[in-house]
Amino acid sequence: MKINLGNMNSLVESEIKLKFVEGKLVSIDYGELCLECKRTTQMGSGLYVNRIPAGWDSSMGDDGEIDKNNNQEVYSTEGWLCPDCLEEIEQPTTTLGENDES
Repeated sequence: MKINLGNMNSLVESEIKLKFVEGKLVSIDYGELCLECKRTTQMGSGLYVNRIPAGWDSSMGDDGEIDKNNNQEVYSTEGWLCPDCLEEIEQPTTTLGENDES
């Protein structure tokens, strides 16, 4: 099983904790890291005050619904979202042609 840990080149004091039950991965705790950009959100980082707790289940599709055809192992992810990533996620999406002035 491959797990994308993102760009981990930045200095991070947080430890990513993997929890296994009977040899199966059941959760990934990113500690003080942002789940999207993997920057630290710990106190003193400048991202601590406006971070929000976040997490999801690996069986969720991009639309937030449970993907019943997902044959991968199911595990939960826990961590934080930094304010920059939260803002990006909350931006409304537009569909092609919606903003055309024709």
